Amino acid sequence: MRMRSERWDLAAAGFLAVASVLYVCWRWGITLGNLSLPFVYMGWDDFETYVDVTNIRDTGWLWHSARLGAPFGAEFHDFPVIFLHNFDELLFKAVLVFVPDVFETVNVVFLLTPVLSCWTSYFVLRELGVSRLAGMGGALTFAFLPFYFLRNEFHMMLTLFSFAPLVFWLCVFAYRGMVLQSLRLRSWGWRDWLALVFCVLIANNGTAYYQAFACFFLLVTALLTAADRHDWRAGLPALRVLGVVLLVFLLCLLPMVQQNHLQGPNLEPAQRNAVEVDRGGLRLTAMLLPRELPLRWADKKVDAYHQDALSDGATYIGPLASVGVMVLLVVPLFRRKRDDVMGLFGRLGLAALLLTMVGGLASLGSVFLAPGVLLRVYYRMSLYLAFMGLWLVCAYLDRWCAGHRYGMALRVGVAALFACNLFAQYPHGDARDYFVPKEVLPSFSPPDFTRIRAEFTSDREFVQGLEASLPAGAMIYQLPYHKFPEAGTVERMYDYQLFTGFLHSRQLRWSYGGMKGRPGDAWQQEVAKLSVPELVPVLRSVGFAGIYVDRRAYTEDAFQGLCTELSVAAGSGPSVSRNGNLVFFSLQ
Repeated sequence: MRMRSERWDLAAAGFLAVASVLYVCWRWGITLGNLSLPFVYMGWDDFETYVDVTNIRDTGWLWHSARLGAPFGAEFHDFPVIFLHNFDELLFKAVLVFVPDVFETVNVVFLLTPVLSCWTSYFVLRELGVSRLAGMGGALTFAFLPFYFLRNEFHMMLTLFSFAPLVFWLCVFAYRGMVLQSLRLRSWGWRDWLALVFCVLIANNGTAYYQAFACFFLLVTALLTAADRHDWRAGLPALRVLGVVLLVFLLCLLPMVQQNHLQGPNLEPAQRNAVEVDRGGLRLTAMLLPRELPLRWADKKVDAYHQDALSDGATYIGPLASVGVMVLLVVPLFRRKRDDVMGLFGRLGLAALLLTMVGGLASLGSVFLAPGVLLRVYYRMSLYLAFMGLWLVCAYLDRWCAGHRYGMALRVGVAALFACNLFAQYPHGDARDYFVPKEVLPSFSPPDFTRIRAEFTSDREFVQGLEASLPAGAMIYQLPYHKFPEAGTVERMYDYQLFTGFLHSRQLRWSYGGMKGRPGDAWQQEVAKLSVPELVPVLRSVGFAGIYVDRRAYTEDAFQGLCTELSVAAGSGPSVSRNGNLVFFSLQ
């Protein structure tokens, strides 16, 4: 009987995988013809992902690049984010074996992301007693929360939130005292080893947010367990799990610690402002209320609020998860029985709100913490609240159907309910971010493949033309000088758009990409202060083969004046990309 049940679960996993990929392709209009195009091509955090994958392809990993930050090269050890999503990078590395193109690789991983989310959430829901049908509905709902489409390849490291459900598996079984009761390996059972695997996955996913949220839930679970059992030792399993996550997390940061020991600390790349925590805090209204409501008077009020508050559409968790969360938040007030999943999840939900809401404990703590160690976008906690809410909805639907005279008909109705919810949780609206320009932000709409194809093809043809005309390893100086990382927009040029040349070449070396706060960046700053007649001789003496200009960073008058000066100083006219955005002056 158990073998038969496992076969049905494997069949359900196969169905979820196929349904997930087909749903994404249908919703975004993805075909084999546009799979080779990036789904997002804006020049912001999406370019960071493409740079990471390019470095993995070229060097095997992403800690350094000899083709960036010319003439010195680029080291990324000062940016701790790159050490904290190793699972994602291993996934990219695996796909690159079969799909050597960088942009296609990112697209494939984007398509696989909901598959992983479905599998982990289905596994956890089944482990917590949810039926197969409800588990499939809950898994698809979680995998396709608005966060997935609104963060997409723009924030690929955050889009892969597949391991969030595993946190609650750890919390529940640690609460029950069924994992890591001891650190003696000889006494471990299958759940203990599985918990160890989950800890490693969680510690290597996200950009410190998902690891921090996991540790927070485990800490609260330890306190609740000790309080409910009236024995402080009852909380030790949760603390041991927390310790494993922290240990792996710290081990991931060892390369950064070693590099800082050799070169000295550099805090400039990771600076944060305490006020940013409130800007990115969780709002219940944004999480529970869609941008569109069927009642006209309510729709106007809700839409006006979202516009004024700059609510991020990625915070919204859909109708079913919203109902589940609202019930969970009142459970601790009326439910006397604590020793169950609902009581645990209810209190974990309240604790999460206290931490992440605007003006909450995170905001309070950020006032006294050093800005360099702050997390700033706490509304991402909505993913975890959504899973707990979906578990409650699935559990109650199961209870409602069980033993009912028309149980089969009700189960069909449950499937229809989840299908309707899957479409209802995508209201009109877009992502919001306080730190990037509004026109860059993605929306629920499918990618504009016509625009992407035109921009992408123009950039690729231009850069590959340069590479064909220059010797291997030639250095190209880029204007304007732009700090890396997180320097913001200059006119119409977005933060990481200067990576365009690097992404479309294989052997050319580019001046952009050196870490700010290091000697190479200091040299770039000094050179950027020179006038054009002074700049060209210096670049020639260092060995640069040409100057690349991104037109979008200049006003029209400033650009025309710069081109005139460069033509005279370089002794040759410019080469211009088909779309007019990129210009090159040869120094040879």
